Amino acid sequence: MPVDYAIDPKLGVVFRWWRGLVTPLEIVNNAERLRSDPLFDEHFSDLVDMSSLDGTSASSSSLNGIARKADPFSPSSLHAVVAPGKVAFGIARMYQTAWEGAHCAIFRNRKEACAWLGVA
Repeated sequence: MPVDYAIDPKLGVVFRWWRGLVTPLEIVNNAERLRSDPLFDEHFSDLVDMSSLDGTSASSSSLNGIARKADPFSPSSLHAVVAPGKVAFGIARMYQTAWEGAHCAIFRNRKEACAWLGVA
């Protein structure tokens, strides 16, 4: 699955992976599955790992709209994005603008992202 997740309720973190070529529909479907998962709490932190991402068919404006409308997290949730490659970093920057950078940070490795979320 190009977009998948795992929830760690003890840590209060949702770990998500974007792999291969991700479509807008896959992002929306993932958000809907997450929202209906009984382990999910909208106040959890979010770690999106784009290490294996090849790209997306979503435009910048559609990513922005998806993040604003489909995002299941509360406005106070922290979002850490792992984007080691150029393509992933560019997509992460587009995604970050949807949250206006307030609670979203981009990292080149998972260790730094986890440390920022306080789950190192």
